[in-house]
Amino acid sequence: MTTIKNEDKLEFSKILQAIKANFNDKFDEIRKKCGGGVMGSKSHAKTKARENLLAK
Repeated sequence: MTTIKNEDKLEFSKILQAIKANFNDKFDEIRKKCGGGVMGSKSHAKTKARENLLAK
């Protein structure tokens, strides 16, 4: 957008605040949820091996 009418500036600023709050500010939170914390078979095997070594 290049121009905004004066009567629409208030509404436009509210939209921008909502976008910022729902996307920009939550980006790190959303990014950390990718994958759901499920490890693959190789990672699971390495973690299990480390746990076994620490248990000894």
